[in-house]
Amino acid sequence: MNTQHMIPSPTKDHDEERADQLHATSSPRGLYSEEKMIVYKEVDPAIRGISMDWPASLGPCLGKKQVKGLGWKATPFIFVAEFGERLGAYGLQINLITYLLFQMNMGTAQAANLVTNFFGATCMAPLAGAILADAYVGRYLITAFGSIIYLVGLLVLTIAAIDPNLRPQACTKEQWFMGQCQKPSAVHMAVLYLSLLIQCIGSGGIRPCTAPFGAEQFESSSARHKTQLRHFFNWYYLTIAFSILLSFTLVVYIETSLGFGYGFGFCALVMGLGALVFVAGTPLYKILPPAGSPITSLVQVTAACCRKRRLPLPDASDLYDGAPGKEGPETILHTDNFRFLDRAAAIDDRDAADMAARGRYDAWRVCTVHQVEELKVLMRMVPVWACAVVMATVLVQQGTFSVVQAISMDRRVRVGGLSLEVPPASMAAVSMLALVAFLPAYDLWLIPVLARYTGHPKGLSYLQRIGAGLVLSVLSMMSAALIETKRRDHAHRSNHVDLQPGEFLRFSAFWLVPQFVLIGLADGLMIVGQLEFFYDEAPASVRSMSNAFLGAALGVGSFLSSAFVSITQSATASRHNRGWLQDNINRGHLDRFYWFLTIFSGLNVLVFLAVSHWHLRNFSMINRQVHFFFLSCHW
Repeated sequence: MNTQHMIPSPTKDHDEERADQLHATSSPRGLYSEEKMIVYKEVDPAIRGISMDWPASLGPCLGKKQVKGLGWKATPFIFVAEFGERLGAYGLQINLITYLLFQMNMGTAQAANLVTNFFGATCMAPLAGAILADAYVGRYLITAFGSIIYLVGLLVLTIAAIDPNLRPQACTKEQWFMGQCQKPSAVHMAVLYLSLLIQCIGSGGIRPCTAPFGAEQFESSSARHKTQLRHFFNWYYLTIAFSILLSFTLVVYIETSLGFGYGFGFCALVMGLGALVFVAGTPLYKILPPAGSPITSLVQVTAACCRKRRLPLPDASDLYDGAPGKEGPETILHTDNFRFLDRAAAIDDRDAADMAARGRYDAWRVCTVHQVEELKVLMRMVPVWACAVVMATVLVQQGTFSVVQAISMDRRVRVGGLSLEVPPASMAAVSMLALVAFLPAYDLWLIPVLARYTGHPKGLSYLQRIGAGLVLSVLSMMSAALIETKRRDHAHRSNHVDLQPGEFLRFSAFWLVPQFVLIGLADGLMIVGQLEFFYDEAPASVRSMSNAFLGAALGVGSFLSSAFVSITQSATASRHNRGWLQDNINRGHLDRFYWFLTIFSGLNVLVFLAVSHWHLRNFSMINRQVHFFFLSCHW
C-alpha cells in the first residue's frame, strides 16, 4: 500500500527546520534561507487567519497544563497512539481485498475499487483534521478524539467479521470462482461502509497531528531539546515503519490463520491500548491552543478575487500591503506571475467606504500582497504535486491486484525441513523491507557517490528524487505486466485456468518480488522528494500541513485508480467477453491493464520533466540550476 502509507526517514539537516515549521502556528515567524529569492517584510498578524483561545469548558479535560515541554518524557505516549493507528490502518488495508473477495463475496473489480476508495479517503481525511486542529480544537483533542473514533470503527468491523448475520453466507473458493456465491445485501454493505467511514474520520484526526504535537514537546529555545528533536523524527518514523511491518506480517498471519475476526480484533485491542496510553500521558503534555488555520487566508484570497473578477488588473504600486507599522510574520513581496490574483489585493470604492466606516477592510474582500503571493506559490507547486497523484495509481496496485495475483500462485517457502506458506497480503512486506534497507544505504553510501557527479550536497535534489521515483514506478509496472503475462500463459498451458479450492499454479509468487522492490524504492524516493519540496518551497504558513498535502496526492491517486478500473472494465466487457478485470484473473487480461498503467506512468515522467524544467526556470526559490546527471537536462 501506500505508504502515506510508506514513511521515509527525513534527513538530519532538515530536522531543525521542520521543528520550526511544525511550530508555525504558535510561533508565526517563517524561515528565511539565503538561497531563496523571495524578499520578506513585516505584515499585520491579524490577516493570518482565525485564532481562538481555549474554551473555558475544556479546562478540566486537559489535566495539568505544562508551560514548558518535557521532551522525551512526553513523546513515548504519542508514539504509542501513532503505532496503534498505523497498525490498525495497514493491518486492515493490506488484506482488505482478501476479506472483500472471500468473506463479503464481492467481485474483483468491485473489491479493488472499494479498497482504493477507502485508502483514498483515509489519505484525504487528514486535510480536514489539520484544518480543524489548527483553527478550532487543537492537536491534543483532535488526536484523543480521533483515537477513540478510530477504535469504534475497528470494533464495528470486528463485530461484522464475527457475526455471520452481518456478512453473506460462507462461500467456498470453488463457488467463488464459478460465480455462485451469495452477494452481500444492503445491510451487509451498510455495516461495512459505516465501519470504514468511522475509521476514515478517526484517521483524519490522528495522522496530521501526532508529529507536530510530538515536536511541540521540545522547546525550540533549548539547545538540548533541539538536539533531541532530531532524534524524535527518527524514532517517530521508525515507529511507523515498525507498525507497518507488523501489519504486513503478524496481523496478516492472524487474519489468515485464525480468521478476520481475530485479526480485526487484535488491531482494535492495540488501538484501544494506544488511546488509553495517549490519554494517560495528558499531565505530561505541553498543550498549545489553536492558533488559526493557514487555509483561511488562502480561501479569503480566492473569495476576494472572485468578487472582483470584473475589476481591471491593478498596478502593483496600488496593491494593499497591510496595515503599516505593525509587527508580524515575514511576508513575500509582489511577483508578476498569475496577475489575475492581484485583484484580491486591489482596493475599490466599496473597500474605501468600509475603511472609512469601520476603520478596517473586510478580510473577505481585501487581502494583502503577502496572502496573494502565498496562493501564487502554491499554484506554482501544483504541477509537481500532480505528478505524485499519477504515481499513486501505481502504488495502490500492490494492495489490490498484486494480492489477487499472489492468491493464485505458489507461495510456499522451504526453511530447513519445513514448508511454510506466505499469506498473499504479506508479499507486500517486500516493498517495506526494500524501503527500510534503501534509506540508510542512500544516506551512508549513495549520497557521497552521487554528489561527485551532480555537485549537490545531498546527491540528488528533491526534484531529482521525485523524478527517480517516477522512473522506478514505470519499471515496477513494466515488471508487473511481464510477470502477469507469464503467469497467465502458464495457467493456460497447464490447463489450470479454473483452479479448484486449495489449488494454485506451479508458478512461484516470488516472481512478484521485483515489482514490490521497485515500487518500494520508488515510494521512498518520491515521498522524501515531495516532503522536501513542500518544506523548501511552500509558504511558511502551510509547511506544517506538508504531510497532509502529500496524503491528499495519494488519496486523489487512489480515486484515480478506481476510475481507471471502472472505465477499463466497462470498456472491455461485452456480451461475449467479461472484460480484462474478471473475478477469475486467469480468464481476464490483468496484464493489459498493467501495460496501460505502464504507458500512463511513462507519460507522467515526460510531463514531470517538462513541469520541473518550467518550475526551475521560472519560479524556483533556489537561485541555481540543477542538473540531472543521467538525463543531461535541467530539472
